[in-house]
Amino acid sequence: MEKGIRIICLILNILAWAVFVLGLIRLLVAWNTLPDEIGIHFTSDGNFDARRSKLLAFYPYIISLLTLAFFGICGFFSNKIKSGLKISSKGDMIIRQQIRLSIYIIQFNVVFFFSGEWADAVIRQRQLNTVIPVLSMYIFMLLLLLLVISIVIVRFTCKKKE
Repeated sequence: MEKGIRIICLILNILAWAVFVLGLIRLLVAWNTLPDEIGIHFTSDGNFDARRSKLLAFYPYIISLLTLAFFGICGFFSNKIKSGLKISSKGDMIIRQQIRLSIYIIQFNVVFFFSGEWADAVIRQRQLNTVIPVLSMYIFMLLLLLLVISIVIVRFTCKKKE
């Protein structure tokens, strides 16, 4: 199980970096076609409500890069720390793997939104698809709920034998 989770996390990490790099390349290719002032901020219905210098087209990529760095560090340390629960070593490993998988799913979700969807709307100067942020929020909340439920289940099924 641990090896499978590690592979899934690696794939999610590679996909997140690919979305980031390909999006950044796309922005650089389209740079000369962008107007001097571009729409950079969206209202709740997805329309632009602020126009600024096209240098701010890099904003989604800066957020994505910070996300990749932060969640990369969290993913690295997720295997190093112990849960602190009074459970077996197998249960502790299961919880660490669940947390690690959650970290990489959230990372991909955030990077996809900023470097994919938001950046695409800025590059093409079109309305933001408001379904994607809402769907991302639901995925995030569902993931947190499943993580809490699974930790509770592991807590009760993997009690440490005294």
